[in-house]
Amino acid sequence: MGVRQDMIPSERTPDALEALNRVVVLARELAYGRRERAIVGDVLDIAEFLCRLLTDPADRTLEFRSFLVDLRAFDARFADAVRRFDGAVAA
Repeated sequence: MGVRQDMIPSERTPDALEALNRVVVLARELAYGRRERAIVGDVLDIAEFLCRLLTDPADRTLEFRSFLVDLRAFDARFADAVRRFDGAVAA
């Protein structure tokens, strides 16, 4: 039986959780800002999928980051989630 490799190495988990937190916070801001429900729904769909990537036994780091980058199409502020994932923002 092989060694389990989690989606993100343990030292990257805090950055991933910081990024996911930022996604959820911005989704809430979009909702309160009365953005189209479809946009808020799409953002939340991605957030839900990011949670699943965190628990996937395969290394899904690149895919996780790619989804964070894709969120910028909804709102430029999602770039902050990418920076958090990359560890560029102090906790």
